[in-house]
Amino acid sequence: MLRTPSGRRQVPTADLAVKAAGCGRLSAVLALLPELPMPSAGLPSSRTRP
Repeated sequence: MLRTPSGRRQVPTADLAVKAAGCGRLSAVLALLPELPMPSAGLPSSRTRP
């Protein structure tokens, strides 16, 4: 999962982290967290945008 560069992944990093969490791959989730964009204060996060 983590060996594929983010530019070549077919799913967004957030979705990959959720999938890894569902499989119990905590180390993969922790490795992906720094790649997720931080939501700005007062602005919608990447999960709440349409």
